[in-house]
Amino acid sequence: MENGKNLKEKLAEAKVMSDQANRAKSDFLTNMSHEIRTPMNGILGLAGLLQKERLSETQSEWVTGIRESAGSLMVLLDNLLDLEKIEEGHFELMNEPFLLKELLTGVLRLMRPLAAVKGLELKDDGLTELPNLTVRGDSFRLRQIILNLLMNAVRFTEKGQVGFEVRVKPATDSSKGLSHFEFTIRDTGRGIPLADRERIFSRSYQIQNPARPQEGNGLGLAIVKELLNRMGGVITLDSSEGRGSSFQVSLALAVLAEQTGISELDKPVAYSSGKRSFIRGTVLIVEDNRINRLVATETLKTYGIREVIGVSSGYEAIAYAEHQDLRLVLVDLGLPDMDGFSVLARMREKSSKRKLRFVAMTAYVDDKHRQACEQAGFDDFWQNL
Repeated sequence: MENGKNLKEKLAEAKVMSDQANRAKSDFLTNMSHEIRTPMNGILGLAGLLQKERLSETQSEWVTGIRESAGSLMVLLDNLLDLEKIEEGHFELMNEPFLLKELLTGVLRLMRPLAAVKGLELKDDGLTELPNLTVRGDSFRLRQIILNLLMNAVRFTEKGQVGFEVRVKPATDSSKGLSHFEFTIRDTGRGIPLADRERIFSRSYQIQNPARPQEGNGLGLAIVKELLNRMGGVITLDSSEGRGSSFQVSLALAVLAEQTGISELDKPVAYSSGKRSFIRGTVLIVEDNRINRLVATETLKTYGIREVIGVSSGYEAIAYAEHQDLRLVLVDLGLPDMDGFSVLARMREKSSKRKLRFVAMTAYVDDKHRQACEQAGFDDFWQNL
């Protein structure tokens, strides 16, 4: 009996130590992701702004290469973090409204120059005709799925084109108000051998290619399937060796409304959640990182917003807001003097009679931080500036 008791105690102690180790690993990955993501956001943002300037063909190719490399690293970070959460059982989906067409247009805008630098045409079918629907679901994970598939298509296609198609099937009485969307990514690449078509969705599995043995990391399709399983969607593959591949994603989303009648006087600001805000007036950016503050300022100006003020601390923001008529405040959550949540609370107190929107700026992407922003009263979050 005594031996049995000692064994139970040892097992309990081992479980506690194992849980502590898992939490430490998860916290380490999250913190490292933040530390890497912050400068990478600056690189991506500045490269995106530079790409809008008048560049020579060679310069444009260099900038595209910077964006492709940085973007690939960001996608890899997202995939690793989600796989870690799934393994630990901490994975949660968000369920929030977002503009579907805006989200898809943003992904294609990011991918077009990456395809062009390889001499590929990126065609889209159905996006122009897609209504401006507000749908409910996890916009971040849907973007991650489409981006992974498009990046794979561009990576493994040497000539020809990559195609993106979106189709929507209206809700029926039996669908409980859900509309079924089909997203198809096609390419004219080398195709996938029959023997690899099932295993290609396994983690770290890579098709053997003697000419390029280190191509890809084997995580993209694995995370796509994992995410879709949890979102209630499916992915199918149709491929022929030497003739390309076609991946079709089927996903049900609740359609809330169609956006119409926006005044031309209002300036649109697109956030990483896929929402779109229309504002007039002065915008305040509260960000201690000089590069990210510059990127945010110049990005807002590309939307036609000219009255943009940048400050580097929470106390500066609070003092500034007392004497200025603001319409939108973008707040970094990791300020050195006080966190973004404290800035929000203090400024809400002083602006209770004014219609003032607050957007959290953060390099974190996990559900805990996104939910914390919503519960604190932020109107939205802006992740990738």
